[in-house]
Amino acid sequence: MKNLFLSAVLLLVTIGLNAQSKLAVENQYPGDEKAQKVYQTAVEKQSNDKTSALRTTWVANRPSDNWFISAKVGMGGEISKDNVNVWAPWEWFSDRNGYWHPAAGIAVGKWLSPVWGLRLDLDYGHTQSFDEDGFSNGGSKHSAITANFLINLKNFFGTYNPKAFFNPVLNFGVGTLHTAFPDASSAGWLPFVDGYFNVAEKAGLQFNFRLSDTWNLYIDGQLWALPANFDNQLNRATSTFGNVDLLTIGTLGVTYSFGGNRFIKTPLYDQNEIDALNKEINDLRNRKPYDQAEVDALKKEINDLKKRPEKQCPPAAVETNFQNVFFTIGSDKVRDSQLVNVAIAAEFLISHPDSKLQIEGYADSATGTAKLNQKLSEKRAASVAKLLVDKFGIAKDRITTQGFGGTDKFGPNVDQNRVALFIK
Repeated sequence: MKNLFLSAVLLLVTIGLNAQSKLAVENQYPGDEKAQKVYQTAVEKQSNDKTSALRTTWVANRPSDNWFISAKVGMGGEISKDNVNVWAPWEWFSDRNGYWHPAAGIAVGKWLSPVWGLRLDLDYGHTQSFDEDGFSNGGSKHSAITANFLINLKNFFGTYNPKAFFNPVLNFGVGTLHTAFPDASSAGWLPFVDGYFNVAEKAGLQFNFRLSDTWNLYIDGQLWALPANFDNQLNRATSTFGNVDLLTIGTLGVTYSFGGNRFIKTPLYDQNEIDALNKEINDLRNRKPYDQAEVDALKKEINDLKKRPEKQCPPAAVETNFQNVFFTIGSDKVRDSQLVNVAIAAEFLISHPDSKLQIEGYADSATGTAKLNQKLSEKRAASVAKLLVDKFGIAKDRITTQGFGGTDKFGPNVDQNRVALFIK
């Protein structure tokens, strides 16, 4: 059963790696230098931490990731023909000509990438408009449901930082709005009876301030474009703004993100690394299970050695090289998947304090100029050396580095974005 499970895993991995191999740019566009350069540019952008979030490719998040819910309260005011007090801010909070009235809302949404997302808003408010003599037309209460498109302006123009304190978000949407007016025969309100359903369009700018991984505080300002009947002026003169009333709303709110907003860059695989993994899989396939008779023979040999008189033995030979450290095309950054090979070399150096390490960097001769490849290979060797010194505490004088560019000791070094480690 164990062998069957191992075989199934190896088969799935092999299928995945073969699929990646078929997608490799050199297989899709053999001999096309322009395609190679386009691919290399894409890899460099993806691996560069300074590339803006808009130009970066992100792993598609799961349906349950990056959801959030918001609640807000604030004030709103209407701009229309008879709201002459809109141009007199000192009257906005007066008892007679109050411009601002309570507003509130809740929202639920999802960020689909660090740059953009979608949100569904439920809003409620109370507004009044006034004639030239300062008398109210009765005012109105309104409720609306709108679908909104969100753009994180910071990530749109800059890089993604999940710990950023400040994030401005542009939002705009469209939906349906119901306006309810006072019933003519009573002082009460008859929602969904005395009123109108209309299309509402809105745009806003929201300033988010990070409190924790899951909580944000925000200030939001919005401008709504509404039909002229919003302020109950259907039988009156045409609005100054044609057939449109405007509603301004300012709110303060909080947002809770389920699990926080986390996004992962899409990895662009190097064909050399895939080939190395294929080799490891083939080695595992060819490895034979231990024969019990062979194990018994080894045990017997060990017991015989224990019975021999002690002799001064020469020092045992040590491993003289290690697994290569592979790099993405055009990059000198050691990927997380390659740290294990660096750690193995560090462990050896720690256990053999008299040993010294030679680090040799290489680049792909099929891409880039000789000058760029030479510089890149030197940087790759230096990156591995820096890891050994900073992360594992290996002394600098025990490490030497050298870059060979796109050529090794045996000639052109094609498709070798790697660093080799040797014991001197």
